[in-house]
Amino acid sequence: MYTKTVILSEAIEAHGKKYSSLELRKPNGGDMMECGSPLVTWQDGYGTLHQKPDYAAIGKYLAWLASIPPSSVKNLDPADMNAAGKEVIDFFQEAEAARAKKILELNPPKVPGENQTAD
Repeated sequence: MYTKTVILSEAIEAHGKKYSSLELRKPNGGDMMECGSPLVTWQDGYGTLHQKPDYAAIGKYLAWLASIPPSSVKNLDPADMNAAGKEVIDFFQEAEAARAKKILELNPPKVPGENQTAD
């Protein structure tokens, strides 16, 4: 199973133990249904898309993916929350990049004039 490890600058307590790192498993569709998007996306008046972290959703993902209670997530140092949140977001961005690459491999773009026959 694909996981990511986040080293914490300040240990947290979960399940009666001290954790100096979090092991995050890869999210699945059920996690997405439960937690939502880790990013808030909006479009400004000029048509430019913007994104920012949704810390409520990221907190849910951290609890689910690291198998720790939400109360432990709430005790994360802000720098650790940012680092762990980046890893959660990276799961989605890496998956989208891999998906796009696979689509291009299966359906390569057609170059005008290449492999075309005259009618």
